[in-house]
Amino acid sequence: MIAVPAQHILKTFVNTIIISISITSTTWAQGNTTDKYPNYKVLVADTHTASLALREQALVGYLNTTPDTRFPNIRNWGDVLWSLVALHLNERTDEANQTLLDLTNAYLPKYQSGEIAPIEFKPESGKNLPFGFFATPEYVRILYLFGANSTVHPGRLNPETEKAMKDFLWIIVSEKSKVAEATPERLLVYQGTENHDIIRRPHFYLMSYLFANDPPYKDRLYKDGHKAKDHYEAYNEYFLARPGVRAMAGHWVEAGSDTYQKYTPPTILNMAELAPDPVVRKRYRMLLDLMFIEDAQISVEGRRGGGRSRAGYAKNPWEATKWIMYGLSAGSRFGSTHNKIFETSTYQLPASAILLRKIEFPSEAPFEISNRVIGEMDGVTYVQDEDRRNGFRLDGRHLNYAYRTPHYLIGGYLQNPTLTYHGIAKQNRWGGVVFDHPDARHKPGTDVHPPHISAVYPWYEKADENRGRPQNPLWGVNHKNVMIVQRIPDGHRKGGSYNTGAVDIRFYGRMLEKTEEDGWIFASDNNTYVGVKFLDDDYEWNGAGDIAAPQSHHGDANPRYLIHAGDKQSHDSLEQFISQVLSNELRVDGDQVSYTAAKEGINLFVYSYDPSTPETFKLPRINGDVVNLSPDWTYKSPYINSAFSEKTVTVTVGPVTEVYDFDDAP
Repeated sequence: MIAVPAQHILKTFVNTIIISISITSTTWAQGNTTDKYPNYKVLVADTHTASLALREQALVGYLNTTPDTRFPNIRNWGDVLWSLVALHLNERTDEANQTLLDLTNAYLPKYQSGEIAPIEFKPESGKNLPFGFFATPEYVRILYLFGANSTVHPGRLNPETEKAMKDFLWIIVSEKSKVAEATPERLLVYQGTENHDIIRRPHFYLMSYLFANDPPYKDRLYKDGHKAKDHYEAYNEYFLARPGVRAMAGHWVEAGSDTYQKYTPPTILNMAELAPDPVVRKRYRMLLDLMFIEDAQISVEGRRGGGRSRAGYAKNPWEATKWIMYGLSAGSRFGSTHNKIFETSTYQLPASAILLRKIEFPSEAPFEISNRVIGEMDGVTYVQDEDRRNGFRLDGRHLNYAYRTPHYLIGGYLQNPTLTYHGIAKQNRWGGVVFDHPDARHKPGTDVHPPHISAVYPWYEKADENRGRPQNPLWGVNHKNVMIVQRIPDGHRKGGSYNTGAVDIRFYGRMLEKTEEDGWIFASDNNTYVGVKFLDDDYEWNGAGDIAAPQSHHGDANPRYLIHAGDKQSHDSLEQFISQVLSNELRVDGDQVSYTAAKEGINLFVYSYDPSTPETFKLPRINGDVVNLSPDWTYKSPYINSAFSEKTVTVTVGPVTEVYDFDDAP
């Protein structure tokens, strides 16, 4: 049975967002424990207050936009976002209702008559949706917040508009939602990419609850022969379990994606506020907290470092959300986030994320970050009707490793290139060095969006602009301040790369000064020092002098690159750093590279990977030990820790400790 009526759930939602209750076990030290954390409670409270003010400012700014400027190229998407904002502010509600009704009625009759068959529900089908695929969270949020049975803002949706919206979503949800997909063995199965999956199934779940409690819909059958109540009950059990499994399996595949990360957190926030079951709400709120905390420890002023997928470099739309949530700025376009879910919520960041962003960094001493990341395939093909699904291993051998000092962060993914990873874990991989320069950090009265946070990283283009994104372009090993990276030779179907041009090294940022000596390129901002060595070829510069490329540009080669970082804490000067690097032992012998960083006591021994002979490949050795891709932890750093076998994550930042227990009930 469905446990509680809709009115009770929505009232609970109101209490949750207005009171902003704590759902974690949080310990606050008493008094000012150290000079580093004076009045930290005031800082947290002030951040929350500033964030709410910026959200209000962003909403008002977006309300005053015109239809043609709300969202570039996708008019119906922008109109749905605007309608959410207008209804939330209780301004121009008649116009918002008419906008939603007109958008929905432009498509609803075509679906009802069979002119458009609801076979697809993905971004490519957006032209046949009244809201655009990625605006599904906002469209559903409108029904939950402003429908007739809502106790948040009941009746702001006109009955005619609400009925049309539900009629349209019934067509999509009853066609695509499947009870058979909400089973325990599919907790780590994705419907498409990561962001596609989270746009689809959480909103199938949310709508099944509304349909199950609405007389015109509750007795209808979905395409799979089940009623809305059956779908709700199946998905409720599924979403009770999924956050804990996700916490065990590791962080998000698309973390740091320029294009896609902005879609996942708003949907998690929808689940944290709208889910009918209070335990589901709690666990998704914890998952959202962890996203922000993990992101804070591996970011420089909001610019994420370490391993990233489907990513390039420089500012991206997800950073705008972080600026608003930390109370630093009104974000990007129209002073708001890409989505409008955070603006229409009073969700607040956990204290630990705020302390990491605003107090903890620059760190006093170097430290390592090692997190499991979902990504390795489980080798099972899940078929539903004619659709294929991809499943992930709970114990996937896929790590995000980073090393952070007071002046830089170096990191990337640790993987076994002979294993099978999901396409989104292989697509546009990013890793490298992000500089933490004082001039790029926010200071009162200065620009809160630094135009250049410098970085040095492997960079590549598509081999053919008419084909898809580069896949499996490179792999490497990283230990503390040393990284060795190899371009993976072509051979997409055989474990090689796809559509990858030559891998170059980019030196990004106008603060960088470069020195070339003995085949090395050294870059510095006077605080951080980075040395780059092309191991298989000479290099040449592009016209702008910011990209060094192999002279041969041979697309089928497997060039390797050595990156060694240091800073003024570890070396007295750039000259001393250069001298030390040049004196280190470096051997390149066929498919083997050995590099010893004497000062740091690091030896890396790396074998090249050839997809045509995977059986001969051996994993790298770090100080004689084979790199461990199956550690007994999921999160490991001075701040975030959890054992792989447990569903409890402990966060400690200065005087604040927060325990996230994904098996605990309210």
